[in-house]
This record gives sequence, C-alpha cells and structure tokens, in this order.
Amino acid sequence: MYIDQSSTLVVSYSNIQDGWIGAANIDDNPLFVDPDNDDFRLMPGSPCIDAGNKWGVPIDENDCDEDGVFVRAVPRRSGWQPTLQR
Repeated sequence: MYIDQSSTLVVSYSNIQDGWIGAANIDDNPLFVDPDNDDFRLMPGSPCIDAGNKWGVPIDENDCDEDGVFVRAVPRRSGWQPTLQR
C-alpha cells in the first residue's frame, strides 16, 4: 500500500497491528490456527469472529448455496464455492 500526502485511507471493522483510527477497529491477537505454516483460519475465541460488518457483501439473489433463501448475504464458507448461473 502506498499513501502520499493527497491520499485518504479509510479502514473500519479491522484488526490492525499497532492500531488505526476507524469505526470498530481493534489491535488484538487474531488467534490464527498456525500462521507459521500459512494456516490463517481463526481459532475459537478469536476477537475477529463476528466482529465485522457485512454491508459490502452482496445479497444472495441467485441462491448460490441453493438453500432457498434469497435475501441474506452471499455465503462464505471454507471449501465452498458458489455456482453462479447466468
């Protein structure tokens, strides 16, 4: 990331080492499973679990997970890939 004098950076709902001004930002150990071996899944009890805001996630209008629900955010589950139909 490059920021110069004319740049504006807005960060919110994030866990940022050494902190950052912004809505609901935290500076805490994220409790990754095994970061030394590139396993960045979150362990139970992580302060990052359910701490975000999904306002930027699109609505599941095409029922990508085929559960019959069209009005919530597109699901994001480990190992699951949506099948998008045109």
